[in-house]
Amino acid sequence: MTGRGFTIFYKGKHLYSPRKPYESAVNRVKRLSIPADIAGNEIKKTLLAEKSLIFIPAIGLAYGFKELLEILPAESHILCIEADQKLMALAFTQEFAPIPTDPRLTIVRTADPAGAVKTLREIGTDKFRRLIPLYLSGGFHLYREIYNNLQRSLEEEIRRFWQNKMTLINMADLWVKNLFENLLSLPQARDIGVLKTAKTILVIGAGPSLEETITLLRNYRAGCILLAVDTALPVLLAHRIVPDYIFALEAQIANLQDFIPYAADSSSRIPLICDITSNPGVVRLFSPNVFFFSSHFFPLRLFQRLQEKELLPTPFPALGSVGVAAVYAAINITSGPVLIAGLDFSFPCYKTHARGSPVNLAMLHRAGRLTPVGLTSYEQVLSRPLLRLKGKGGGEVVTDLVLQSYSVQLKEHLNNLNRVYDLGRQGLPFGARSINSEKELIEILKKPYKGNGQTGKDKLSTIKAFPASSIDKLLRGEIHRLEVIIEGIKTNLNHVDVEDFLEQERLIPLLEELNYLYLHFPELKLESNRPYMLRVLHSAVTCQERLTRLLSRIPYIHGRFSGV
Repeated sequence: MTGRGFTIFYKGKHLYSPRKPYESAVNRVKRLSIPADIAGNEIKKTLLAEKSLIFIPAIGLAYGFKELLEILPAESHILCIEADQKLMALAFTQEFAPIPTDPRLTIVRTADPAGAVKTLREIGTDKFRRLIPLYLSGGFHLYREIYNNLQRSLEEEIRRFWQNKMTLINMADLWVKNLFENLLSLPQARDIGVLKTAKTILVIGAGPSLEETITLLRNYRAGCILLAVDTALPVLLAHRIVPDYIFALEAQIANLQDFIPYAADSSSRIPLICDITSNPGVVRLFSPNVFFFSSHFFPLRLFQRLQEKELLPTPFPALGSVGVAAVYAAINITSGPVLIAGLDFSFPCYKTHARGSPVNLAMLHRAGRLTPVGLTSYEQVLSRPLLRLKGKGGGEVVTDLVLQSYSVQLKEHLNNLNRVYDLGRQGLPFGARSINSEKELIEILKKPYKGNGQTGKDKLSTIKAFPASSIDKLLRGEIHRLEVIIEGIKTNLNHVDVEDFLEQERLIPLLEELNYLYLHFPELKLESNRPYMLRVLHSAVTCQERLTRLLSRIPYIHGRFSGV
């Protein structure tokens, strides 16, 4: 102990200043609040923003915690993580600076990023807009890599939460609309779960590196099952390569342009694997050769009702990228090797897609004397906030935050799975094993596989379809719920005590059952004010009209299925 508090000497390092251990930590806290001279008056201006997660790596002796709580902004929280059990125990037994008891302070011991993320979710990821690291002791230097990984995981969790929220605001209403419309295609479709094989699956993306692997695909196409993402289909058909399956995720109508070559050649009935929220026009184009899965983009109560009615396809996590989702599907369909081509997660030579893809063709169509070929693609890439990161070959690649997040996401799902191989040599690494020569590819394809090689399409007659009768019941049930909500909101909006009408027990559970009505609202939770409920009312009326129209199509759909 020194004259100004205890210090710690551990593993050959002083964790605090030997001369002023307590003051050194407190001064770090004080630096977060600096004086600002405004109109001649000295005022404290905090550098901490509201809704911040203050991350303290290493607890030390908890010096500065009390002072930090005193200046903590509104709706902010302190998360301290200690990686060393001995240091954690020491902090809670020392008496010089007792650890404050405050609901705004959480202290955990873990070295696992997943454990840190779990703690953040328990606190509430939605409460924070940013993470601010604060180093109050030298304990950080003992486990620098661990704490850096913890910080990156926490930052990624916050970033991903808000990215997902923005996606919901923009896309949730369309996803729900497509989901209901695609219910009419379920009886003649099948679940992706029936597709099982031990053969090698080759997943084909539409990244620029696909151009380099076209020859390999043509030469070794017979040795594996080709699963092509939607945007890669025109590229493959232009080279007379017909995939065994097409994979689609996109909900917007722009996705239809990927299938123009297919529509022109209706004889080639390629099966489609798609999300239940995919664009219905695409689903109808391939029907009845469709295999559904369902991305759980939000814990909708509707998913529970679909499950009860046996109308919910195999659930997928919300993956966002069609390439990531296609690989996820492949590793669950086959027990054998999975090869990947055309997944770059970057912009090699400032290109976004392979030659022959709809994006590439649109760029060529727009080219002219004043708009040279490649200029629009180049400008589109430069309009994004770009990153320069280490690529597959060790060199530098150009990417952005979204593509980087997809590569990280795929790496998490592969989790060092040793049967996934990457044919590409460009772009960001995503956890697959590299194939560096044609000889390696041949060896992988030569490996014997167990099973009869069926991929589901050979067994359709023995697999139970989605029950058509349940669709009618589900739609009628949703319409009834919507009618009750509409009537209840109208009645209560005319009530004098408008702000308190949600207290009525009848409406609250019904609104929660229909959480898809306000999922796309920017607010993070159900609110009771009049403007908010007017928006809910508009959403409910629109949805009721939509479902009523779908219900009127049920007799025709049923008749078509039964051959009437």
